[in-house]
Amino acid sequence: MTRQSLGLWILALFAASAAAPAFAACSPGARDYAIDAGRLDSALQQFAHTSGCLVETDLGENAALQVNPVQGRFTAANALIRLVRGTGLEAHVDPGHYAVNRADREAVKQRVDTLRHQVASARRTGALSKDKAAALDRDLAAVWRDAQALITEQGFLSAGENASFQRLFAYVQGQLAG
Repeated sequence: MTRQSLGLWILALFAASAAAPAFAACSPGARDYAIDAGRLDSALQQFAHTSGCLVETDLGENAALQVNPVQGRFTAANALIRLVRGTGLEAHVDPGHYAVNRADREAVKQRVDTLRHQVASARRTGALSKDKAAALDRDLAAVWRDAQALITEQGFLSAGENASFQRLFAYVQGQLAG
């Protein structure tokens, strides 16, 4: 855990203990949110106070990132997704654990880069034809573009979308194997 994310956890815990009667327990049910557009760090504090849910994040380069307003009645998961939608950050909502980061984007990017390098190497050694290598490279480039667009637009990468990307990665790996 980084120093910045530890700081957010400590801040959220302090807020919980200092305002115990006003601080709600984290629950999946809907609550009324009144979070203005603004800095990520401030918005996550407001989110934690309203929802009762702590959010793990690395505020290092993201603290001043501008996030969306969240006004209305939402579940904690939907409120967090609305907060980060369009920023390039991802909301991860797992039972008992909320996080805002770029983990899925980074994982897809790393896999795409690795496979593109392997495709290029296979092309150079003659293991793949020029046309087959070009087609695989186009497919991998499309996955990277799609992943970035989906994450930015939605504020998350769905399990189904990720599974689709993984199927393409497996196909490319199979083409490389022979």
